[in-house]
Amino acid sequence: MFEPTIIVHGGGGTYLADRWDGLQVGVQASVRQGYTVLTRGGSAVDAVVAAVTAMEDDRNFNAVLVCFRIQMVAFGAIWIFPFKSAPLPHVVSDTVGAVAMDANGNLAASTSTGGIMAKLPGRVGDSPINGSGAYADNTVGAVSSTGRGEFIARVNLARRVGELLEKGETAQQAAEHALEFLSRRVGGAAGVIVLSKGAENGTCQIGHHFITPNMAWAKIKDGKLTYGINPGQETSTSLDI
Repeated sequence: MFEPTIIVHGGGGTYLADRWDGLQVGVQASVRQGYTVLTRGGSAVDAVVAAVTAMEDDRNFNAVLVCFRIQMVAFGAIWIFPFKSAPLPHVVSDTVGAVAMDANGNLAASTSTGGIMAKLPGRVGDSPINGSGAYADNTVGAVSSTGRGEFIARVNLARRVGELLEKGETAQQAAEHALEFLSRRVGGAAGVIVLSKGAENGTCQIGHHFITPNMAWAKIKDGKLTYGINPGQETSTSLDI
């Protein structure tokens, strides 16, 4: 048996300080939703769907406006669901995501986007592109990306994180090095959340990194909930599930 683990992000970007509390409350609620699914015996796929849906329904995030959700499970199946919801007047984030490992050791990743403001007709961002917006492989790890899709897609960011994991890097190292490459190669800014498979004691490595000014994130590992929004910030709180 494996220790259920999940991490979510609420989008990378620049957010006014008066929005920070709402975003952090939102990602905490999201990660709790996903973790509850895992502790009740649910699959990693069900967990990331629950976590992402919680953010799609949260007014702090705009992934509900016109959403293309990619859900990638470790054995390679991908579903993309386009759907619309009522416009929301206060939006601060364009992409949300989650990655999880369930009690059977299966991995899944989900990324959902509302796109970008004033996008041209026909624009395709990174979220629906396999290996850019999300990636999952039971033998490697799972990744969800956030940021400007034009930059993320050029370096196939999520898959690049996976390649670094395959070379033996930790989840945190792979996250940091992949974003260093993106910045150096195409000049973009983004963020990623990562789970790395491979531990023999039923656990997995977990990592996150962003080179945008802010990225709301939250994780539950070993029964502990941790969250943040600014670089270097990690705040722990009671799990109470």
